[in-house]
Amino acid sequence: KQWYQRRVRAPVECTYGLFKNMAKLLTTGGLLFTYGPYAVDGVISPDSNADFHNSLKSRNPLWGLRDINFLKEISLAEGLKLEMVIDMPSNNKTLVFRQLPPGSSSDQIEKHFKSGKYKLNGQ
Repeated sequence: KQWYQRRVRAPVECTYGLFKNMAKLLTTGGLLFTYGPYAVDGVISPDSNADFHNSLKSRNPLWGLRDINFLKEISLAEGLKLEMVIDMPSNNKTLVFRQLPPGSSSDQIEKHFKSGKYKLNGQ
């Protein structure tokens, strides 16, 4: 648990930096996987995740669990689309983001995903 806690203590600027830099490093169709506890629509559950979030915030108000919708929004601004949310053990989730073609507008992004061109294997 200590190993994990050391890695989630980061201000929101680090979250922005992650997506900005991954957008530069990934090629079209490349994947980014993130793992951990997240808020969903502003709700943090179960109580153990809420306690963890509050513990982080008490140490530094810039820390805490990020909301999946927030991550979806900022990733899309950098050209990465949240493609999949996978429930994992211990109330964690794996988020799968895919790099979109360079210069994609939000209309083009929706077109690409509605076309089915960008799907994970097995879907």
